[in-house]
Amino acid sequence: MFKVEEIATGILSYTDVMDDPGALITHLELGVEQGELSWNRGVVRRPRLKSNAPVPKPSSIRDCHIMSLPRFDTATTPEELLIDGLPPLPGALATHNIINEALYPAINDYRDKFQVHGWNVSQGWQIMKYGEDGHFVNHCDDTPTYPKTVSMSFYLNDNYEGGEMYFHTLDLTIKPKANQMLMFPSNYIYNHSVRQVLSGTRYAIVGWWDSKLR
Repeated sequence: MFKVEEIATGILSYTDVMDDPGALITHLELGVEQGELSWNRGVVRRPRLKSNAPVPKPSSIRDCHIMSLPRFDTATTPEELLIDGLPPLPGALATHNIINEALYPAINDYRDKFQVHGWNVSQGWQIMKYGEDGHFVNHCDDTPTYPKTVSMSFYLNDNYEGGEMYFHTLDLTIKPKANQMLMFPSNYIYNHSVRQVLSGTRYAIVGWWDSKLR
């Protein structure tokens, strides 16, 4: 059974969430090796404001690999299962089900504690793989294109250097532990970044939910 700790107002840490997060890493990489799953480059470059302006450091907003899974549990048409216009790979559904079964008890606990009503999945699971120099600069999860109310990050491992989660407005740094989940609001007060990974590989799963009834 998971354990819960309040780190800051609105930010809850859940530990002992999954039986064996290392086994999921093995599942992911074996699926890629067998062609049933795939990593896609998730680099977002900074735009140049002027033709002769230097590019700020780091030169990218985000640098990692991403495995995106469709919203299998809420999709009502085949088109809603497409990722970048392509159908899901053979291993996507099984991976989605493993994550759902392991993570939703803790996710639902957060929802019930804060009485988040009208709960809708904003996007499908995204599995993030940050190698050396991987990072994600300061950002807010809630956007006009993809409205979000609640954010989740689950960490599969901790055998890497760097890669801390930093909440800028709160001046709060969290060094993730393996089998730890962070749940927090998606709004501008909880803007955050992933600091540069100095060595090793950082695996995390992220998800978002929208409670705004439309």
